[in-house]
Amino acid sequence: MASRTSGNSRSNHLASFALVAALLGVLTVPVAVALSRQTGRVHLLDAAWSIFEGKAEARGIVMVRRYGAVPDILGSASEMQQVFLNLISNAIDAMPKGGQLTLVVEPAMSTEAPGAWVRVGDTGAGLAPEARSRLFEPFFTTKTDVGTGLGLWIVQQIVTEHRGRIEAGSEAASGGGAVFSIFLPAAEALAA
Repeated sequence: MASRTSGNSRSNHLASFALVAALLGVLTVPVAVALSRQTGRVHLLDAAWSIFEGKAEARGIVMVRRYGAVPDILGSASEMQQVFLNLISNAIDAMPKGGQLTLVVEPAMSTEAPGAWVRVGDTGAGLAPEARSRLFEPFFTTKTDVGTGLGLWIVQQIVTEHRGRIEAGSEAASGGGAVFSIFLPAAEALAA
């Protein structure tokens, strides 16, 4: 019975959100997110990076891209843009004295559903073990001067709505920092 109430509540919430969004003119229609094997480019990541490029360069942050060919991903481009903006902004904030921000897109190469992995990594201080378990909780933040603690919670909600998942870890191979890995299923897997 509890799951039915929860489902009805979620449906009512989503309907209310859709109505408000439509009235505000911000309702998005699912489109092919620009993670595509045809283009070989990841336009949403590039667009997100371009917003922060000046700030990153002023801090001495170098960006490295490794984009592999991946299947088409179905989703809301504006919502995925929000995900990438948040993760790139957090990575830049983690490196006030410079470092390297790495953007990786690669095909999912295991027994999981076909799709793509998107990874945003930095060479900042990394994630404290005690913070790792709480990163996706609303209002949890490790920042003292900015933020509300809602960014990663919102990111997780968006990724989950796209039937994906997000993981946080350490970038051990590069000597520290954090890496956020997002799995997004291929459009063909969602159609099946």
